[in-house]
Amino acid sequence: MSGQESLGYRVVLDGQEVGPYDRRTIIGMRIRKTLNNGHVLIDAQGGSTTVGDLIGRPPPRPSTGFAASRDLLTSGQFPTFDVRFSGALGFVGAGEARVQPDVLRLAGRRRRWGLWSREARVKLPLDCLQDVAVEGATLSFGLSPQAPFDAPVRASRLSCVLDSAEAARELQSLLPTRTSPQAEQQRQLAQRLAAYPHRAWGTGVLLVLNLLGFALLLAQGGDPLGVSGQLLVASGSGFGPLVRDGELWRLLTALFLHGSLLSLLVSLWALWDLGRLAERLMGLPKFLIVYAASGLLGGLAGLWWDPWGNGAGASGAIFGLLGGLLMYLSLPGNGVSLSVMRKHLVPVAALVGYALWAGLASPGIGPAVQGAGLVMGALCALVLSQPPREWPELWTLMARVLLTVLTVAAGLLLWSQTPNRGPAYRADQAFAAELSQLMGEQQRRAAQLRQLPEPGQAGDVRDKPTRELLMVELRDHQRFWQDSVARLGKLYLPKDARMSRLQAALKRHASEQQELSAQWLDWVTGPESPEARRQLAEARSQAWRAEQSLQQEWRALAALPR
Repeated sequence: MSGQESLGYRVVLDGQEVGPYDRRTIIGMRIRKTLNNGHVLIDAQGGSTTVGDLIGRPPPRPSTGFAASRDLLTSGQFPTFDVRFSGALGFVGAGEARVQPDVLRLAGRRRRWGLWSREARVKLPLDCLQDVAVEGATLSFGLSPQAPFDAPVRASRLSCVLDSAEAARELQSLLPTRTSPQAEQQRQLAQRLAAYPHRAWGTGVLLVLNLLGFALLLAQGGDPLGVSGQLLVASGSGFGPLVRDGELWRLLTALFLHGSLLSLLVSLWALWDLGRLAERLMGLPKFLIVYAASGLLGGLAGLWWDPWGNGAGASGAIFGLLGGLLMYLSLPGNGVSLSVMRKHLVPVAALVGYALWAGLASPGIGPAVQGAGLVMGALCALVLSQPPREWPELWTLMARVLLTVLTVAAGLLLWSQTPNRGPAYRADQAFAAELSQLMGEQQRRAAQLRQLPEPGQAGDVRDKPTRELLMVELRDHQRFWQDSVARLGKLYLPKDARMSRLQAALKRHASEQQELSAQWLDWVTGPESPEARRQLAEARSQAWRAEQSLQQEWRALAALPR
C-alpha cells in the first residue's frame, strides 16, 4: 500500500465529491451496487478514472511509510497489510491485517476442526494488544486474556510474517506500545544478562568435566548403557563405606561420573539450560558455591540414606541449581520474576521425570541425593541473594551467618548419623580373597557327589572292589567338608558385612555336603534298607537346596560394587 492507492479516491455523486475512499471500500460499494462502473473517481493528484477502470487494474502494494499510514488512519482510511499466518487463531496461509481506529482486523482462511478451512475475519480490540515486537519481517504481539473477543481466542501470543521488515515496523507503529509486567520483567532480565561480561564459561567447564568423566569410564571398558558398580568405585564414585572410612574426596569426584549414557545426557541438558541461567544471574562465584555445596550435601544425604550406596552423577548438584534458581527468583530483592522459569520447563520436566523413573526402576539413594541437593541449593541462594532494602546490614550479616551455621550443622549431623561400614567392607575384601581358592574346590567336590547314581540304581556299588574304592573316596569327601566347615568358622566377618550372608550360606552348604558324604558312606557300608535309602535321598535333597541358596547369594553379591 502506498501513494495514490493509500490516499484513496473521491467519488463524484450528483456533481459533488465525497470521500476519500480506498480501493477496497470502492469495490465493496460496487458489489453492494451503491456505485456502478461508470461513476467517476478523482485521485489524490487530481486525475480522474472510473470505477470500472479501477476494478480492472491490479492494486499496487508498495509500502507507504509510517507517516502516510498514520495519515490514512486519522483521515478515516484503514491501512491494510498483506501477511502470512502460521496458525495464529487458526489462520493459515496468506491473509491480511487491517488497522482500524479501535481494532486490528485479521482476515484469511481459518481452519475448522483441523480438517478444512474457510474465509473468516477476527477483530482484536487494540486495547487488548500488548508487547508488540518485530524480528525481521515477523511481527508478534500478546493478548490480554481478560479482553472480550468476537471469536474464540486461545493463544496468549500471536505472530505473522509480512512482506518485508519495513512493513513489519510500519504495522508495529500503528499498534499500541503497551507493555505487560511480564514483558517488562523479561526486558529487564535480558538487560541484566547482557550486562554480564562473561558467557557462562563456568557451566561450559562443568559440562566438559562431566564428558571427560564418562569418557574415562568408557576407556576402562565401561558399558555405555550401564557402567558396572566395580568400575565406578575404582574410578572414584561415592561408595559409602570408603567415603565414611575417610575417602572424602569421593564426594567431589562422584559429581563427574555417570552410570549410563542416558543419565549423562539428561544431566548435560539440564546443566546446560539451568546452569547458564544460574551463572549469569548469580555470577560465577555464587553459581559454583551453589553447585558444589548442593552436590556435596546431596552425597552426604545419600550416604546417610544407604551406607552401602554407590553414588555417581550430578543430579544432586543440578537439583541444587534448580532449588537455587527457584529461591533466587522468588525473592523480591533480586529484581527478577519467577516467571522466567517458564522458558526452562522442558529440561526441568526431563530432569524430574528421569529422576522419578530411575527411582522407581532401581530404588537407591537417588531421592535422598536429589532432595538434599534441592534444599541445599535453595538455602545457598537465600544466603547469597540481595536482602530486603529495609533490613539493616547487621540483620543481613546475622541471617547469613545463621543459615551458614545451620547448613554446616546439617552436614555434620548427616555424617555423624551415618554408620561406618568401612571396616565391614575391608573384612569383606579379606574374606573374598580367602574364599577364592576354597570356592573352586567346593564346587568340584559337590559336582562329584552329584554324579553318584541314585540309590535305586546303585546296586553295583556293593561289589567288593567298587565298594572299597568308593569308601576311600567318600571318606576323603567327608574329611574335606569337615575341614571346610572349620575353615569357614575361623574367618571373621562383622554382622554388618555384606558377605556375612554368603558366609552363612557357605557354612550350610558345607555342612549339608558333609552329611551327604556320611549318608553315602552308610549306604555303601551298611545293610540295604528302605530307611537307609530314604535318609540318603533326603540328604541329597538338602544338599541340593543348600547349593541353590548359595548360588542365589553369590549372584546377589556379584551385582554389588567391590
